[in-house]
Amino acid sequence: ANTAARSPPSPSPSAASPQPKPKLFYATYNAALSGKLTTFGFRRNLERDFELGETLGTGGFGTVRVAVERSTRRRYAAKLLPKRFVGGRGLEPLYAARVLHEVDALAAVGNSLNASHLVAAYEDERTVALVMELCSGGPLLSRVRPGEWGEREAARVMRDVVRALAHCHSV
Repeated sequence: ANTAARSPPSPSPSAASPQPKPKLFYATYNAALSGKLTTFGFRRNLERDFELGETLGTGGFGTVRVAVERSTRRRYAAKLLPKRFVGGRGLEPLYAARVLHEVDALAAVGNSLNASHLVAAYEDERTVALVMELCSGGPLLSRVRPGEWGEREAARVMRDVVRALAHCHSV
């Protein structure tokens, strides 16, 4: 059977309203871990809403590309995660749980001054796409060089990092 997980945050990408916690949290994880999940129930047609641009980075779980919203021309980051199936039937259980965990964590964090937020989640037959706020400036560690920052600048950055951590731990 084609078991859909639930709908994650699904406002218009340009809307900034907070999203409620999904009601099917535990049932969804149980379905994921049982290997019975075949789709997440996320929005379809990423290409209808967004134009994908240059690649920003790649990692073991997926690729991040610039995504420009067609209706507003606003720029976002789209984390593209290739789906993993077991025996051509269901989604690989640990992969499915990992995707659900990431969507739930991003949705729980919501809008924050110091953390990128989830705008929407999409999927097709082969890929999950998490559309998130685009943070420019590159990795923080690429800006840290010994002796280059004064105490005030270091304190400001650390304050922002601690605020982000406090926000994440408060949800």
